[in-house]
Amino acid sequence: MSSSTNYFNHHAHQWDDLQKSYYDESIIQTAKIHGMLNDEMVIADMGCGTGFMAMGLAGDVKEVIAIDPSENMLEIVNQKCKDNSIQNISTKQGDMLSIPLLDESVDRVFCNMVLHHIENPLLAIKEAYRVLKKRGILIITDLSKHHVQWFKEEMADIWLGFEQDNLLDWLTDAGFNKMGVEQITSNCCTEKDCQKVSIPILIATGKK
Repeated sequence: MSSSTNYFNHHAHQWDDLQKSYYDESIIQTAKIHGMLNDEMVIADMGCGTGFMAMGLAGDVKEVIAIDPSENMLEIVNQKCKDNSIQNISTKQGDMLSIPLLDESVDRVFCNMVLHHIENPLLAIKEAYRVLKKRGILIITDLSKHHVQWFKEEMADIWLGFEQDNLLDWLTDAGFNKMGVEQITSNCCTEKDCQKVSIPILIATGKK
């Protein structure tokens, strides 16, 4: 089990509160707009955590497949679905380096605040390309490049965010076209030792 998976298993029951301190639901609305969703679509939410993005998208699509390497995170998603009578979210244990889906099986792949936890982002993006149907879209929301080193120690981050050019290069190498990367209005905000941190969030898209 990776150090990242260990981290999220350990923090699963506190994750909703932790997440709220970093960014708000406006990121879901931005992802929806870029995803151009409809009620016939089957989508995948990679690194779903406790269901932040999956539950925000479920009302707009036919089915959400919520995927995460953390068993504890998925248990929380399943309980939330039961508590809220949500029937179109299913869960699978797995990660972005080996997505447990068939080739060309989903219309959209969402990847919210996940890529900076992955050692090989290009391989993850190639996996997303594999499971997307033709004309499917990958939507990535993640941190801009920053220099807050304690993110690696306290949140199991591997990458300190990304340059826009890095994301465009990886999307190109994976085979995507009609790509775009831009900064959105939301920031990732937190505080440590009385020092406030505010990191811009990027959204990147690629169409297969």
